[in-house]
Amino acid sequence: MKSLDAVPDIDWARLAAFIDGEGCIYIRKFTRQRCGRVSVDFSVGLQITNTDPRLMCWLSNTFGGRVAVFRRETRNARWKTRFDWFVQRKTAAELLRRCSQHLLLKREQADLVIAFQDTTLVGGRRKGLPRGTTLPPSVFAERQRIKETVSALNTRGVDSNLLDWRMPA
Repeated sequence: MKSLDAVPDIDWARLAAFIDGEGCIYIRKFTRQRCGRVSVDFSVGLQITNTDPRLMCWLSNTFGGRVAVFRRETRNARWKTRFDWFVQRKTAAELLRRCSQHLLLKREQADLVIAFQDTTLVGGRRKGLPRGTTLPPSVFAERQRIKETVSALNTRGVDSNLLDWRMPA
């Protein structure tokens, strides 16, 4: 992970604005099969999508992460190339922790992902558990609950809570 201590506050505010407008904060659930044993795991992530490569350069130069390029003009000549910048796991949680004070729209998702990440591996061990110990069912259930809450917050469609929203006088 890049050293983030030198990042000025204005850049944390900019990151928050891009997350609010162009970003996605998510938790993915997946299954793994190793040595005949199936296990369920989760991964948190932060993604910003845009068609301007200058944003991707700024994000990766300032905060690290990876950029994926999707050349969409091959499907439709009018479509621009899409760029996705993303970070995962502890890097995503750390970036969200540092910019959350500036988030307007996705603060709840950020807080949930930070809480979720705090239940995961630290130095190769589950927090508070000796090596080789399985995750307690209560922690797994809490992670599942957080994942479902974040997914519900990310669901597309009209939010009935916003239908009667009016600009304050």
